[in-house]
Amino acid sequence: SMISIDGERIIDMASSDIGYSSAMLEIWKSVSTRDARISGIIEDIRNKIRERGVDIFISCKSQDYALAHGLYDYLEQNGFKPFLADISIKEVGIDQYTALIGEVIDICQNMIVLASNPDYVETPYVTAEWHTFVNDINTGHKPNAKLVTVLTPNVDIHTLPAWLRDKQSFTTENYKDDLLDFLK
Repeated sequence: SMISIDGERIIDMASSDIGYSSAMLEIWKSVSTRDARISGIIEDIRNKIRERGVDIFISCKSQDYALAHGLYDYLEQNGFKPFLADISIKEVGIDQYTALIGEVIDICQNMIVLASNPDYVETPYVTAEWHTFVNDINTGHKPNAKLVTVLTPNVDIHTLPAWLRDKQSFTTENYKDDLLDFLK
């Protein structure tokens, strides 16, 4: 569980004659607890990936997690090993998050960019994910990799960035018809 810091109390403590070291100790405890929790989350994820493997990276904005979990379950039920960066990873901080996501993308041969809004594919996290993957394809690092989009019917594929527009696309309503065939 997270230890929260009561800032005003810490400042009062730190400014008293005897409280400075107590205040520093409390801050250190809180920070080290958070760091331990974060490295625990990262280690858990790495272990899961090592034990289970991963072959499809699902990239989406957190607003689309409900849709993404449906896609994740469908892929898993059909023999794939998808990866979805959910809320637990988002807590680890941008630097560790970026490094961890880079590791996962590196081992995936497929990526699905899922969006219910065209703006979502251009948010910083999602853009970084599919850009990395496209770059791996373009540089020959992943010659047989497949990148697809799964979009809600309201999203016009022509509004997406060029790197995604020319990829195979499915809608959230019909992906169960052909997505598995395309990925196999």
